Amino acid sequence: MELLRLSRQSAKRRRVSLMVRKIATRTGWMILIWLGSVLALLAVSALLRWLMTLAGLHS
Repeated sequence: MELLRLSRQSAKRRRVSLMVRKIATRTGWMILIWLGSVLALLAVSALLRWLMTLAGLHS
């Protein structure tokens, strides 16, 4: 490491940075999956409401 004049501390920081990036990516995916499920639930409920209106069951 000294031949390249890199300190060990910077490697540690890079590792932490990669860990933070990995956690941020994972959190982003979880939010995206949650948002997709909420939108799917909204679409299904709108479809059921529309079908109930067509059948005359909903005012």
